[in-house]
Amino acid sequence: MASTVPNNVLSPDVFTPAVTRAHIAAITSRMNAVYGYLYALNARRNALKSHLDAYIYPVLTLPNEIISEIFLHTIPLDLRDQTPSVTQGPLLATQICRKWRHIALSSPRLWSSIALELVDVAAEERELNLLKPWLARSQDCLLSISLFYEPPRDPILGIDSNGSVEAFVDAIIPHSKRWQDLEIVTPMSDFMRIDITGEFPLLRTLTLGITNMEAVTAYPRSPTWPYEIFHGAPALTELALARGFEPAVLLPPWAQLTKIYILDADALTARLRA
Repeated sequence: MASTVPNNVLSPDVFTPAVTRAHIAAITSRMNAVYGYLYALNARRNALKSHLDAYIYPVLTLPNEIISEIFLHTIPLDLRDQTPSVTQGPLLATQICRKWRHIALSSPRLWSSIALELVDVAAEERELNLLKPWLARSQDCLLSISLFYEPPRDPILGIDSNGSVEAFVDAIIPHSKRWQDLEIVTPMSDFMRIDITGEFPLLRTLTLGITNMEAVTAYPRSPTWPYEIFHGAPALTELALARGFEPAVLLPPWAQLTKIYILDADALTARLRA
């Protein structure tokens, strides 16, 4: 759009009212043309957005129950691989879109299993804050839980850093009547402090282990040994124990077990991390 106004229109020697008015009119005309072009572009953009908003992706036409079932197939089969991650499982589903988030949060089976590998004391509070709502979302579903607790050791003193699995055990105890599979691997000192008592009517598999085998022989013998564990679990048929958990320490309901695995610490750790 060419202008008839001279390039030197603002030069003092030609700065007359008539020339100024002509220059303003030319600029206004060009501005109106630009405004008109922008208006047309905006109208076209809005039309395209409306068309896109009206498009229904085929996956969103599926019933919520089908989408929930698809989500279930994204969960790893091995319990020990079911660590909370934004790249897999239910946490991934909650990040895709509003509808998928609602479906995931409303699907209890998605939250019925969890594996926590606690090796960083600084992350314990974050993991604990994640565990509680996770279990709450599972509602009445049977639970499969794995707690692997191995805090870093002090490089000078050679002892485990401050931290404890007790808070995590306390968080899962209220749901004990829904336990189906339970794994707890922790330092010996933590194991001797945790209190797991009560009824476990649906528990079928149990794995117990310790991460510092050298502490088994060093730990002072307790007058309360052997501990009777999980005698309130009539469905328990499968038990895996680390080598340190000998009958002098633990007394499980041997008579009802159909499968028993006795592993040393390295083998148990390898099994849990395989």
